[in-house]
Amino acid sequence: MRRLTTYLAVAVLVAAPGSLALAQGTGNPIFPEPRDPNTRAGTRGANFLELGVGARAMGMAGGYTALAQDVTALYWNPAGISHISGASAHVSVADLYAGLGIKHVFAGAVMPVGSSGAIGVSYIQLNSGDIERTTAANPEGNDPAFGAVFGWTSTAAELAYGRRLTDRLDIGAGFKFVTEGIDNANATYMGFDIGTQFRTGLYGTTIGAALTNLGTSARFRGPAIERFALDDFRPGATAVEFRTTANPLPTAFRFGVRTDLMGSAEALFTQSGVHRLVASAEILDAIDTDVNYTIGAEYSFSGIVFLRAGKRLRETALEAVIEFHEPPRLLFAEPGTPAPHPNHLRLRLGGGNEGIELSLQAKIPGETMETRAVPLSFSYEQALGEQADAYERLLLDAIEGRPALFARQDGDRRAGAKHGATRSNLCCRILGPGGGRRAAQTGRRVARAPGHDFTAMSIVLRTTDAAPVRCESSRSSSSNARRAA
Repeated sequence: MRRLTTYLAVAVLVAAPGSLALAQGTGNPIFPEPRDPNTRAGTRGANFLELGVGARAMGMAGGYTALAQDVTALYWNPAGISHISGASAHVSVADLYAGLGIKHVFAGAVMPVGSSGAIGVSYIQLNSGDIERTTAANPEGNDPAFGAVFGWTSTAAELAYGRRLTDRLDIGAGFKFVTEGIDNANATYMGFDIGTQFRTGLYGTTIGAALTNLGTSARFRGPAIERFALDDFRPGATAVEFRTTANPLPTAFRFGVRTDLMGSAEALFTQSGVHRLVASAEILDAIDTDVNYTIGAEYSFSGIVFLRAGKRLRETALEAVIEFHEPPRLLFAEPGTPAPHPNHLRLRLGGGNEGIELSLQAKIPGETMETRAVPLSFSYEQALGEQADAYERLLLDAIEGRPALFARQDGDRRAGAKHGATRSNLCCRILGPGGGRRAAQTGRRVARAPGHDFTAMSIVLRTTDAAPVRCESSRSSSSNARRAA
């Protein structure tokens, strides 16, 4: 009896941690799905350069390439600084992920040069704050050789110049010096930005484009990634540096459009000296992310009160999802076990990843009655390779002179005549030999009846009181019928 009690106590002690873990809820594992796109996220250095700056720009979800005409244009589009008429400065501090001590700082200054140009400098810093340092020799921290804490710091300094070439066209460029890392291990980059803005003169519409963070690659170097190895054939220790991967800058291309909906003299809807409404749309194509679409709007009252809103759309896709009935609860399921999710059929019709996916609930091998989704997927791109979309095919056919898919006037006439003959046969069989007004009325009823592919009123042509000799049912061939009459 005493031995049995001991076994039970040991079993309770072993099972207790597992029960606590289950009680806390470990969540469901996330499995990759075939429809998930392959991206280069996390494969570039100096990713802090992708963090936007300025309250106005961030309030519009970053759709600011065509709007930037202040000091923050040093980050978004250097062409915009050419509109600054006097010495200006801007400082912003953002506390990212509240409570973690991560700060993002932007500081910039612009000075006009001549009558149509401006020069500016900017400084960006991302600081992680103090992080407890642990090493192999001191896994609990407080290493006397390296210190108790360390911090990650990323900085970028840029010198930019913008100029108004005409009353509508602005250009700008900037050179930047970027560093990031910890003490004793850093990477250094050099890059540049170029941008332009063009005012169309239509409804206050401005088009802006910028290519940013185009530059060199860099590897982390420093004593922190070096070790000393003993060599039996050489006295002393030999310094060995770990091989690190060279990462390029996060190059990105931005294209944006802004328009005045209300307020200015060129506004689309109405002019107002008190109310102003500006809308923007932007496409961001970065080398390490999917294409992002951004829309934003700004309303201002007398230039004093501002209300801004924006939305970033990560991807666009056209899908149709068919969800089947929810399956019955599993047999022999323990109380509290949720029912499995229903199966679904997903038809991907657009967005660059066309295909079909069938998701089925399958039992996980083992004693428990648990299921997980198993996708069965077919992708046109994976099976047939990358295909050009409709507009790309159209442009390629036009450039290469392939007329097969282009309609011509003589081809339309031949197709119309052939189409009319086919319709005539169908109409004549439906109307029968009676002809006349009654036959025409019958044709109208048939054309309107569900399930028949007639898109217009039937036209009956008669030469005598005999049966109809020709009839048409489509608008496209009615002109041919009139000419035949």
